[in-house]
Amino acid sequence: MAVHLSRKSLDMVPIDLGPLRDSHFVEPQPQTSPSRFEVWVGYKGVDYAIYVHEIAEYRHGKDYNEWYAEDIAAGRKKARGPNQQYKFLERPFRNERRAMDAIFYETMHE
Repeated sequence: MAVHLSRKSLDMVPIDLGPLRDSHFVEPQPQTSPSRFEVWVGYKGVDYAIYVHEIAEYRHGKDYNEWYAEDIAAGRKKARGPNQQYKFLERPFRNERRAMDAIFYETMHE
């Protein structure tokens, strides 16, 4: 499940120079009981990550490319992937819930 969420999030995270994407992590947590297992997925060590994730007014992906088309054509800015967007961790968590549930179910019944 965590790896699935991680992959979907990495497809959406906005990339300018790369530190945000590079700060991505998947970390199993110490087990507190035999029936409880946690894995954390996220981004850390990059102070601006929360702003990129939460502020819808920032331009990403296709919107960024259209807004800065002149600068991109002149080589002053690099084009961004069309899937890049804010809520790059929350949105895949919500959208992929059924797929993650299926992965969990399959894992538990192997």
